[in-house]
Order: sequence, then C-alpha cells, then structure tokens
Amino acid sequence: MADVDLDRIRAERDRIRETYLAPATGRPASSARGLHHVAIVCADVERTVRFYQGVLEFPLTEIFENRDYAGSNHFFFDIGNGNLLAFFDFPGLDVGEYVEVLGGLHHLAISVEPERWERLRERLDEARIDINSNADSFDLRTRYPYDDMTFTDEAPRRYDNPASVEYTLTVPRGARIETIELVNGALDLANPRAGARLLVVVSDGEFTSEEKLAGQQRLDRLLRTGCALLWLAPPGSTPLTGGQQVTLTDPARSGQLIARAATAALAAHA
Repeated sequence: MADVDLDRIRAERDRIRETYLAPATGRPASSARGLHHVAIVCADVERTVRFYQGVLEFPLTEIFENRDYAGSNHFFFDIGNGNLLAFFDFPGLDVGEYVEVLGGLHHLAISVEPERWERLRERLDEARIDINSNADSFDLRTRYPYDDMTFTDEAPRRYDNPASVEYTLTVPRGARIETIELVNGALDLANPRAGARLLVVVSDGEFTSEEKLAGQQRLDRLLRTGCALLWLAPPGSTPLTGGQQVTLTDPARSGQLIARAATAALAAHA
C-alpha cells in the first residue's frame, strides 16, 4: 500500500462532515422509499440459489434472462421488508475473481431477528461456512399484523400506509433519545401524508440536560407535522413538553389511555 497522509485525510473528512452533514433534527427527508434491489455477479446460478435460499432462507422470487446479455440469468431473493437481493451470471465472459475496485461492492449488511440468526448460524456451521458474529447492532423490532420485521439504525425502512403497529425497543441507556429518530425513520411518523400518527412514550424523563435538549427538538419536529404524542410517566417525573402527558399511577390503565389517544388522533385526521 502506498504511503498516505492520515492527518490530511482526517482533516478532509472533518471538512466534508462540517460542510454536508446536517443534524438529524434538521435533515430533510430522503426522496427515496428504500432499496429495491442490489445486483451482484455470481459464478454459478444453482449454487447461489442453494446458498441464499437453502441455507439463509431467502426465498427465490424471480429468474429470467438478462436483457443486456444473451444467456445470462437475472434472479432475485426476498430479503424482507420489500427489498430484494439480485444476481447475474455471465456465461462465456471471464469476469475473474473478486477484487476491490472503485465502484465495486465492499460488503452487504442484512438484518435478521436474533432468534432467527441463531438458527441461521447453525445452518452456516453445518455448511462449514466461516462466520463473524461479533458485530453488535441496534435493533428496533416492529410487529405488523402477521409479520415480524427488524430495523437498524444504519438502515431505517419506510412503509406506505402502515397498519396498526406495536413496537418494542431494546436500547442501550446512553442512546435513549435517539430512539425517537429511529421510530420516525422506521414508521414515517414525521410524514403528514401518512395520516393519523401517534407516538406513545413511557419514561420517567430522567435525562441529562443535553438529552433533554436533543429529545425536545425531536419531539417538537414530530408535533409540528401533526403527529400526536402521549407521554405516560410515573408520579414525580418530569417528562418533556408537548402532546398529552399523563401521570400513570396504575399501569393497568395504560391500554385505555393509549386507546383514547389513538381515537383522538384518528378523529383529528378524519
């Protein structure tokens, strides 16, 4: 590897960050809805299908001839949440072994439920495929009717017309405030065109001054878009401002309170 000026590279990285990276609270929404598919070149169609469908359990959804190269197959696997992983083969064309080049694929990260990952890891072990399972991810588990989905902070997903949703966050204590942004990214709470939206927060409000400032900014942004907020807090707590705040002395009432808030949110968008 040629000698590189690490100090210059770090300075350039800082300059680009300061110039182009907007704070999450003021960042505009993306024009994209999500990833339709990413296409990768493979050496053997059947071996690829046997691995991604047979081992990793990504269903094959389509296979047809590549319109740009006669005899080449273009085929797709369902990787969840409406996203696809696609492959080409190029028979007769010597594409060679993988090398890292400009514009080439470095890696592909796919999220699965922890319980399912344990089963897939066993299948990979049985297939004698080396794996690295040390990386941690920040999971937002969301349940739609009849379907389980997982989001990560690196790849939030947006959905059109989400049905009634219940979600569970597993969050390191130091990242509590960021969960508001994760929920927004996953369920499109800040999108007025999504119709009636309700964010329910159950918290004692015990934040640092920096967390309170950041959290209030995120909540204010959601409230300005018409998203309803219900904050359920234990007695003596200091929740952030905005929305409907209820001191919850009887946890058994939480379902009733959420139902009332949801009814009000629906009525506001009727």
